[in-house]
Amino acid sequence: MRNVFLAGIAFGALTMSAMAADMAPYYKAPPVAQGFNWNGFYLGADVGGAWSSVDANGFGASSSASGVIGGVYGGYNWQVAPQWLIGIEGDSSWTDLSGTAGFGKVNWLGSVRGRIGYTPTSTMLFYFTGGAAWSSIDNSGFGSFAGSSDQTKSGWVIGGGVEWAPWPSNWLIRAEYLNYNFTGVAVGPFSTDLTINEVRAGVAYKF
Repeated sequence: MRNVFLAGIAFGALTMSAMAADMAPYYKAPPVAQGFNWNGFYLGADVGGAWSSVDANGFGASSSASGVIGGVYGGYNWQVAPQWLIGIEGDSSWTDLSGTAGFGKVNWLGSVRGRIGYTPTSTMLFYFTGGAAWSSIDNSGFGSFAGSSDQTKSGWVIGGGVEWAPWPSNWLIRAEYLNYNFTGVAVGPFSTDLTINEVRAGVAYKF
C-alpha cells in the first residue's frame, strides 16, 4: 500500500511539472529585417539648375547662360549582385538657356543612359551613368542669318549621383550631376560646340 501511495505522489508531481511547462509564456523571435530590393521599374520628376557654354569654332566668339531646369525620368534596375546594380534610364527636361548676342536658346534636353551602381547599404546607391543625348535649340535670335530657326542636335552625356530609399516603402530620392556635349551645332552663321552642366534633385516611385 505504501508503494502505491508513493507511486501516486510521483505521478502527480510529474503531471504538475508537465502542465507548468505547457503554461510557460512563448516568445517568438522577431522577424529578420529584409534589405531594400532595387529591382524594377521606377518613374519620377526632378528640378535643378543648368549652365550652358557655346564656343563658335574659328570665330573666337563664345556665350554662356544659366537657368532652371526640370522634367521627368524613368527606367529599370537589375540588382545583379547583393551590392551591385545595372540599369537603363531615359529622361526629358525643359529649360530656357538663352545665350548672349543671340547665340541660340536651349529649350529642351533628353537622354537615354545606362547606369551602374554600388550599394554600400541596402537603401543607399552610388551610381555612374552615361549615354546618348539630344537638345532642341532655337536660332531665331539671328534673324535672317539663322538659317533653320529650330534644330534638334544629338550628342552624349555623362555623370553620376546618389540615390536613397529613406522610408519603408518604394519612394526614392536622388541628387545627380550630368554633363552634356554637342558638337557641330549650327547657331546662325557659326558652327559651335555646346556644353551643358546640370545639377538636379529628384523623387521617384519604384513599382
